[in-house]
Amino acid sequence: MNEDTGPLDDIHRGGRDLGERLSAQMARLDAGGLTRLDHPLLTVAISAPETGGVILAGRLAPETHPWLTDHRVSDTVLLPGTAHVDLALRAGAEIGFPVLARLVHEVPLAVPAHGAVQLQVVVGERTGAGTRPVRIWSRPEGAADAVWMRHASGELTASDLAAADDLGEWPPPEATPLAVDGGHERLRAVGSRSGSGLRAAWRYRDDLYAEVELPDAAHGDPAAFGIHPALLDAVLQVGLLGAGAEAVAFPVAWNTVVLRAAGAIRLRVRLTYPAADRIGITAADHTGQPVLTVASLATRPASGRGPDAQIGESALFAVQWSPMTTIGPVVDPEVVHIYGPDDLELIEADCAPPAIVAGVEPAAAGTTPARGQENTVAARRLVEGWLARPDLVESRLVLVTRRAVSVGEHDHADLAVAPVWELVRAAQAANPDRIVLLDTDAAPDEDIAGPLLARAMASGETELAIRGAELLAPRPVPLSGGIRDAPGHPPARTPARHRTA
Repeated sequence: MNEDTGPLDDIHRGGRDLGERLSAQMARLDAGGLTRLDHPLLTVAISAPETGGVILAGRLAPETHPWLTDHRVSDTVLLPGTAHVDLALRAGAEIGFPVLARLVHEVPLAVPAHGAVQLQVVVGERTGAGTRPVRIWSRPEGAADAVWMRHASGELTASDLAAADDLGEWPPPEATPLAVDGGHERLRAVGSRSGSGLRAAWRYRDDLYAEVELPDAAHGDPAAFGIHPALLDAVLQVGLLGAGAEAVAFPVAWNTVVLRAAGAIRLRVRLTYPAADRIGITAADHTGQPVLTVASLATRPASGRGPDAQIGESALFAVQWSPMTTIGPVVDPEVVHIYGPDDLELIEADCAPPAIVAGVEPAAAGTTPARGQENTVAARRLVEGWLARPDLVESRLVLVTRRAVSVGEHDHADLAVAPVWELVRAAQAANPDRIVLLDTDAAPDEDIAGPLLARAMASGETELAIRGAELLAPRPVPLSGGIRDAPGHPPARTPARHRTA
């Protein structure tokens, strides 16, 4: 201590010196092209000049994020999969790609009881379909030679946001109240100790409605999140109501996630079920104004074996095309068949059908790249022409391709047609539930009609394939092996959604 000053003076001087050093360090970060972030899990962002993307970095530890301890599976603390959604949305907002077109969970992120985890969210180069890939990585802090592990991958899009339903009339007048305790016990039965934010619930017809609230332990700074992971986790708990214990399911793949308002603490929620293993989510604030929408969330049954059977090698998922075995009531659909973008003019304004089945005729001549360009241009003209018709807003577009996807080991995709699916997926993200991709192995002069088309329309799926007389849909399945490559570099093996170009 300085003899000419008191202890408080030394403390104040030390505080000023520390503040000056921190300011100088942050100034050097700014000069190096780093942007400081106010997100609770992410600290800085840096632009990637070669790709036009961005890398967001942060740190995760129980002492700085105590709400994490409420998310346990068999006594192992895991970062909720809902946090991956918020991280990806934040990265997309950073570069003007606010819609999460899809996100697939690959490996759970275990949080150590002591120490911390480094995070990186990497957004890559813009694709020909107008999307950007997004990847979420982690490695233990303090181990410079530790390998990075990839936990989730997906796509972001800058497409315009489709309108969302509000939940102003609350709860629905004819809804039946449900007890909320059963869902919590089903979670415990499969080894999960997730905190509960579920406050009330109702059922109306086939839909579930609920009120959820951010648990007290997570109230630190909800406004800094787009959607707090603990709050979105409470939304998923609504799906446990009314189902048997064997029906407990965990999220695998998110499709078309749109954040419409940030920092919510309480939500009104509606869950719909377009398919047996798919959930549609609409979340609103206490006035009914939209906060978050999810076109569909694919789930898988909980094994109850604990995280040791899920973390690491066995927690990687790929997509497998499986036969559609359970479909709701099937009725003959009222459809109009067209064979190219010019045929849209033949549909009269006052005679809009419930569905338009449109074929994309594969280009027959030229190199594969030239044929691919011709096919994607034709598909783009068709989709843009259909979207430009306000009288067709209530019609669904069923876009039929021929061998655009591979549905099995010996089923080979036409690489000149495969890009059509990537292009149309961007349009699906901006127009939920309005476009169906239907791939077939039929001859070019064969129309898709009859029972197969009726089953496809009744399935509620947005991606389907017909092989012979069988209707197939993509489903996530466990894949042995893990991904442990550095972020920003191509992995040694990626869990492809569809094995196409």
